[in-house]
Amino acid sequence: MVLIAFEGPQKAGKTTLITEILKKVDIPLWVRPWQIERHKEIFGNYRMFVLDEMSLLWCVDWSKNHLIIDRHPLISECVYCKIRTGVPWDVEKEIHLHIPPSSVFVYCKPPEDVNQDQRKLYDEIFDRVEQWFPVLRLDWMPLEERTKLTLKFIGRWLR
Repeated sequence: MVLIAFEGPQKAGKTTLITEILKKVDIPLWVRPWQIERHKEIFGNYRMFVLDEMSLLWCVDWSKNHLIIDRHPLISECVYCKIRTGVPWDVEKEIHLHIPPSSVFVYCKPPEDVNQDQRKLYDEIFDRVEQWFPVLRLDWMPLEERTKLTLKFIGRWLR
């Protein structure tokens, strides 16, 4: 079964696209445990909580379940670690340990004039991620077109 992760910079339309996809497929949405979000705010140690969330995701029985996630914790942390500290968190060291092998990614790009710094970081990360996992790179386009392309892409793994 498959973990379908939607990624991209802020304002790229990830949540809007997920909302449309959920209307058309019977796959649960991973809701980030509030404790993880709250502890991130209090302690600021994002890396530790990313790994906590990843360990929860590994508890899913992937032989029986599909799951949609709005922002994969490891991929997002790689981007935001670089933004916060200026030092990248090397995704290649972590990718095989913390991403289920049956994962696919939908990389939503924002409009050309929005979040270009984040977009550049995501582009760099997904250049590496797609060496190991299927990635759909969605340029900014009308929601109906993005929905259609995404359904076609994820449909290959939902059979």
